[in-house]
Amino acid sequence: MRKYIFHLNYLFSSSLIVSVISLGLIYFIIHNWSIDGYSKLEISFMAVLPGFIFFAFTLLLNSSMEVVYLRSCANEQILPVKMIFQIIYVSFYVILIGVVLDTLYYYFIDDSIAVDFAEGLEGIIATEGKSFKEEDLKDFRSLPYLLQNVFVYGFFCIVATLIALPTGRYFYRKIFEKR
Repeated sequence: MRKYIFHLNYLFSSSLIVSVISLGLIYFIIHNWSIDGYSKLEISFMAVLPGFIFFAFTLLLNSSMEVVYLRSCANEQILPVKMIFQIIYVSFYVILIGVVLDTLYYYFIDDSIAVDFAEGLEGIIATEGKSFKEEDLKDFRSLPYLLQNVFVYGFFCIVATLIALPTGRYFYRKIFEKR
């Protein structure tokens, strides 16, 4: 039982740290853009912003935390979780925690990011001579920001985890197994 708690502690805490830092930076950037209103470029970039930021922080933090995790496993004489399961768990937790935190932010603090993003997309599409159905726009506007971009966000998180964990294991072997 102790080893399962040890593994879950690492998986959950690394995912929580990535999600909180990434969401904080996303909200900071978007709120700074909203001061003078959103340009078409900013609205367009808002579609991929969560993916890029989560990619960067997932890659950076999970690769460094993987080294710490493997070192802790060696100190505790516990076998680490197999990498494929670790990739699945970390990706799932990062996506889940990010969506939950963003949903809480949307419903309890500020829904303006999601609404402004939906309206900005509607304005960009309207300049092309096309339009949303009103009920589709209403449904899209009622989603939290990360759920509006969940496929891009999820894709970048999974790709970053696929790169970060093997990188962390590589650095662990280079640093600690040479001794």
